Amino acid sequence: MSYSVEDLQTERIVTVDGEQMDGNRLVRGPMSIRTSLAADTVQELHKITGDAWLVYNIKRIEKPDVIANNISAMTKAFPPTRADPKFLDFGCGFGASTLAIARMGWPVVGVDSDSKLLRLAERICADCRADDLVTLVEHADTANLPFADGEFDGVVASGVFEHIRHQERAIFAAECWRVIRPGGVLYVLGSPNRLWPVDGHTTGLPLVHWLPKWAAVPIVRRLCRRLERTCTWEELLDEGLVGVNVLGLLRSLPGSELCVRDGGNIRFYFSTIHTRRKSGLKRAAAGAVCLWLRLWEKPLRSIRVPIEAFLPSVNVAIRKKPD
Repeated sequence: MSYSVEDLQTERIVTVDGEQMDGNRLVRGPMSIRTSLAADTVQELHKITGDAWLVYNIKRIEKPDVIANNISAMTKAFPPTRADPKFLDFGCGFGASTLAIARMGWPVVGVDSDSKLLRLAERICADCRADDLVTLVEHADTANLPFADGEFDGVVASGVFEHIRHQERAIFAAECWRVIRPGGVLYVLGSPNRLWPVDGHTTGLPLVHWLPKWAAVPIVRRLCRRLERTCTWEELLDEGLVGVNVLGLLRSLPGSELCVRDGGNIRFYFSTIHTRRKSGLKRAAAGAVCLWLRLWEKPLRSIRVPIEAFLPSVNVAIRKKPD
């Protein structure tokens, strides 16, 4: 594959020609994106993400419907109680979600253990003129955050928890919970759902994420087109094969309450999150699924089982009850 950058003075057009990823979709052929990032910032992003993810990762910065609309919809629908909230972007990576929060006018601290990603995040936020609201913190042990108890009104974990080994997630979730003040909210967004029967995040295959190691690895190697045929079990886990269990997450957070809109969340989630970038038949199918799930939402909630535990992806807001 090859990538090219066409300079338009104030903007650039980045093009990659070849097999590449567009979210969870494998694309063969050229893809282009217009960006305000400087040419050297694009070069640094390419060094880290490679050809296969370059255009999509720029989309995460430039296209609101990829990440920003999701974060905006969730934080506005379920805001922290304070009028001037301070946010933490947990596992911020190269800053796409950090930038989305800053663009809403809120101060945000992005924390990550990877110094290369944080240096890139600093350049991206500067290129996008959002660095006045952004503070970036490198911390090697993100299971022990360098922040005081209750320092933040909201903590965003966008596409993070699936990349943490599932046996260790409760530790990281508890640390995020510690730094949220009472009335604040933990937003777990864009992660695959452990209970959904299709692994749309990592392999695109049904049921494989429910299988033991000895069965899953040979199936993925044979059938998955997204990953190398030599992929290991550890690599699959790091890529996010094991999704987030919403029920387990809620049980691990003391004094937690899942945020619910009047009339339920299903219509809101499908209209703002799960149907984005869909059209035609897929949108109609999503509408049918939405109607079916709405029938179950109230009965399940009456026995304290959230319908969000059974959606394709995890997009939940969890409020810390006041003391």
